[in-house]
Amino acid sequence: MITAQIAAAYIDKFGLSIVPLRPKDKRPFGNNWIDISDPKEAKDFYEAHPDCGIGVNLGKSRVCSADLDWPEALHIIDAEFGFGF
Repeated sequence: MITAQIAAAYIDKFGLSIVPLRPKDKRPFGNNWIDISDPKEAKDFYEAHPDCGIGVNLGKSRVCSADLDWPEALHIIDAEFGFGF
């Protein structure tokens, strides 16, 4: 049940709002967008659906994401913005 523990920790420790994903897929689980911001609710969901992935509702969590498939991009971004990767 490691996924359940990780999902609950993302909410509890980082204040993230998570979105369950279909197993081995990047699309949300089920027919409707499920948004979980309670650690117990996340733990219960992932104990019942241990193969689901964990997504993050970026807007609600007030974070942004960059999907960099080119490793050199990290160096370019670091040189431009100084994030210290």
